[in-house]
Amino acid sequence: MDGYFLSVAAFFRSEGMIGVAGLILPLILFEFPRFVLMAFALIWYREPRPPQGYRPPPYTVALVGHNEGNRIANCVRSLEQQSFPPAEIIVVSDGSTDEMPAKLKALQSSGRIAAYHRLELRGGRSAATNLACLNARNEVIVSIDSDTSFDRHAMRNIIFRLEDPEVAGVSGNILARNAGASFLAEIQNLEYRLCIGAGRSGLDMINQLSLVSGAFGAYRRSAIQRVSGMDAVSGEDLDFSLRLRRAGYRIAFARNAICRTDVPTRIGTLIRQRYRWERDSYALRMRRHGAVFNPRSPHFTMRNLVSGLDFFLFDLTAVIILPFFILAMVEYYGQEVFALLALFLMAYALLDGLIIIFDGAANAEGEGGAALRLIPAYTLYNMLLIRLLRILAYSSEMLFRASELDDFVPSKVKRASSGAKRTMAS
Repeated sequence: MDGYFLSVAAFFRSEGMIGVAGLILPLILFEFPRFVLMAFALIWYREPRPPQGYRPPPYTVALVGHNEGNRIANCVRSLEQQSFPPAEIIVVSDGSTDEMPAKLKALQSSGRIAAYHRLELRGGRSAATNLACLNARNEVIVSIDSDTSFDRHAMRNIIFRLEDPEVAGVSGNILARNAGASFLAEIQNLEYRLCIGAGRSGLDMINQLSLVSGAFGAYRRSAIQRVSGMDAVSGEDLDFSLRLRRAGYRIAFARNAICRTDVPTRIGTLIRQRYRWERDSYALRMRRHGAVFNPRSPHFTMRNLVSGLDFFLFDLTAVIILPFFILAMVEYYGQEVFALLALFLMAYALLDGLIIIFDGAANAEGEGGAALRLIPAYTLYNMLLIRLLRILAYSSEMLFRASELDDFVPSKVKRASSGAKRTMAS
């Protein structure tokens, strides 16, 4: 390895600044802007937070679950322990075959939930959420997953962002509840802290946030009705959030509204989860909502164009270019490429470490120095595993439309909705 680094030193002397600039160009173009945005958000941006004495309006919690009988009572208990508990909790059992319906009946009988609906056949999360929202009595609706729990002021903090009349949806901050269950879960907790906590704070700062997390999001009931609810075919919160933005609303982020959920502890489960997320992200942004790139579309706005370009440049283009860039380096530099790639990873790790330090300084939930030990593993996880999954996901969607073969949305829902899918006018 010493020989490699001596060769790299010779390379820097022979190639000069132009050669060095060419090597670090992908870092400068595709990664550095996001690091800068996160750093600015952590150092300077302070999102609107509830003033002392703030009391949120009455709100409804829409809770959907499939075979969550062993978790539903804990989720309701977490809602009851909020500083301002919900005025009503509506639960939908989406085709559950376990003891969930019986537990919901007991919760309603004891007055702990306002109502529950039992779907004998699974209709999908979006359809079940629409049912819960349809029966809600309040203007503010908080949609959550049944396997989540919340910090004491989470509901107050997320609802406060809806005081802005331009905001129709607010994404809560998500952390791994089972971070100590495995090393993989610990890495994901750090990923959530940086990519969701710091990353969405940066997008919120420049009004470019385009996703409300399905696990924890607050909405205006009037806005839900205006865009005709969630699309049962797409089954994706991203699609719903993009349609809210298309209707002229703003999506906000409440970093101090903390939700906790269990993340995968096994690599196979993680790969399946992320493959579906990345594949559907491409399908929705580039196909269903691709009109944001068309100036002649009635849905074209500069605000939505910037949001679309964020995905196109920093996710799609960066992933497509990366393997070709590495192959070109191997062809041109030979054995020095291993040391050069190691230097790239060290540069990424340095940037990751700076963001972790900023996060620890800016946020009481930040791990600060304790998370620095995870930097090598997190950098490899983020640069190799996640990017490889993106390459596979984007390729399968571009070539084979793999999302249309997924069973995440029940096939009967797809059949009933065939010919009636929402598409953006081009």
